Amino acid sequence: MPPVPASASCEAVPLCPPPNSRELEEPLTPDDVNGLARVAVEGGLPIAAGENLHTVYEFEETIIRGRVSFPEPNAATLGGITPWLRVARLAEARNLLVTSHGIHDIHVHLLGAVPNGSWLEFHGFGLERFLAAHAA
Repeated sequence: MPPVPASASCEAVPLCPPPNSRELEEPLTPDDVNGLARVAVEGGLPIAAGENLHTVYEFEETIIRGRVSFPEPNAATLGGITPWLRVARLAEARNLLVTSHGIHDIHVHLLGAVPNGSWLEFHGFGLERFLAAHAA
């Protein structure tokens, strides 16, 4: 499937029903930093992104150039707790809240340990049932 262009994300924002639209999560591919900035400016909703980033540098670029309002580091793909905390400090230095992605058993503690912790993403889709049904 081809990547979604920034223009399509901008056009989709008015279709998000208020007041439940707090942010637009991962509207583009992770490497489209310029597109994220465009969606942030033209879309009218804050951007949450970063669940598919793997380095602190990528987060720095996404926060600064991509104008992401809610960085979403994932300790599992970012390299552990130390880089997750570095991303949280990058966000705090810019008065941004940090959210999470995945492994909620760890992220609940990390979000509680930083002054700018925000939403905990919780995957409640019944992973145990899925694994049991597909175990062979």
